[in-house]
Amino acid sequence: MIIDAHKMLRTPTVCAALLVKDASALDRTFQSKAEYLFHEKKNPGFDFLGQGMECTKAGLGLKFFMTLAALGEKKIEAYIDATYDLALEAFDYIRVQPDFEAPVKPESNILCFRLKSAGNEAQIRIRDRLIEEGSFYLSSTELDGARYLRIVIMNRRHP
Repeated sequence: MIIDAHKMLRTPTVCAALLVKDASALDRTFQSKAEYLFHEKKNPGFDFLGQGMECTKAGLGLKFFMTLAALGEKKIEAYIDATYDLALEAFDYIRVQPDFEAPVKPESNILCFRLKSAGNEAQIRIRDRLIEEGSFYLSSTELDGARYLRIVIMNRRHP
């Protein structure tokens, strides 16, 4: 299972984890041949060097640890619940607007919608204009040949 702590776990970018049932799978998956790194040597503690793709990069998991230490599990849980609820509320609102459509009920904090009367290129122009205004950022995606605006709902002010 892959967990990306960015956004929903309130952690800065580049903080992901790969969880496996059998730790030896990591040894087989991320094998490298670098004689200057991988040889019999005495290291204090456990050597994670051979179990990652990035070799000697920074301990990126510290970002999540610090967030968890600062907020605690309950506040992170409340943030996720509130964000998912906000996505559902936005879906319910957009769904009843006569000029908009939202094709899929969100199961997370991501919501796709579009202006019904506008073609695919118009959806991109709408996106670009909203970004230029600077109120928020949204991307777009395609579903069954139709271009949709895509928002990722986050509330940075939520406790």
